[in-house]
Amino acid sequence: MKILFHQKFFGPEDYEILVVSWGSTYPTVREAVTELNNLKVSHLHYSQLWLLNLEDKEYFTKVKKVYVVEQNLSGQFANLLRQIYLIENTQSILKYNGRPFCVED
Repeated sequence: MKILFHQKFFGPEDYEILVVSWGSTYPTVREAVTELNNLKVSHLHYSQLWLLNLEDKEYFTKVKKVYVVEQNLSGQFANLLRQIYLIENTQSILKYNGRPFCVED
């Protein structure tokens, strides 16, 4: 049985900042990363959170900073990424007021 991991990578391969998102935040984060095209910023998006592909750890180990965009109070996905991939260079961008993210966020 082959397990399919639903993630999308967008941006330069020599990125210094990685923005990670999941679920409905994809179009907004993708647009924001596109607007930052003069910086070395890439976007990794997951449409499902479990099972995470252990091979994805390479995205996180070669980067200076990881920003995880989530629509919840506690940063659940960032915590999961820290546990699974043993990374510490993450910062959460959270919104939990019931409104969707916009590019300016």
